[in-house]
Amino acid sequence: MTKKAESDRTDTYTRITDRIAEDLEQGVRPWMKPWSAANTDGHITRPVRHNGLPYSGMNVLLLWSEQVSQGFASSMWMTFKQALELGGSVRKGETGSTVVFASRFTKSMVDGSSNDVDREIPFLRAYSAFNIEQIESLPDSNYASPIMVRDPVERIESADGLRSTMNGLVCSRIDPPGRDSCAQRYRRGVVGKPDNVAEARVPD
Repeated sequence: MTKKAESDRTDTYTRITDRIAEDLEQGVRPWMKPWSAANTDGHITRPVRHNGLPYSGMNVLLLWSEQVSQGFASSMWMTFKQALELGGSVRKGETGSTVVFASRFTKSMVDGSSNDVDREIPFLRAYSAFNIEQIESLPDSNYASPIMVRDPVERIESADGLRSTMNGLVCSRIDPPGRDSCAQRYRRGVVGKPDNVAEARVPD
């Protein structure tokens, strides 16, 4: 590996490490996904490329971090060239987000014994991707509305409200000590049975 290639790889690692450290200092954990978004086909669970294929590895952390910090609802990303190929264009003044491509290539070398050997050499290349909210004139299918995620506290309150309206029809699996079991209360008629529910009998 040349000194320039080694320097470029080190610089990329440094930028990524610094970004994650900055998020942590601000109380943001980039590996946690606190939102949901819809896109071309919907049901997106992590950052995806223009063709719907998901990103992997450190790119997931990088793009989640960018999505949170810049407030993007969409989780689809593409390069400048890909946007042009789809008929879109990156808005003037927009800044791309860093993503990386890591792989290996085989190179024939001569070892200390003057023998030809093949060695795998890893490389890391950084490039820029843009969120589709930074791009204009893409097909309408790329601009789906985000799925709103209900606050967990509201969801719990809603569930409690439903339980209270059932007037004791919900029985706990494990009854507290000193209290009648759900089955005993049912047999005595304390717990009502809906008329539209057929009684199930267990064969003797």
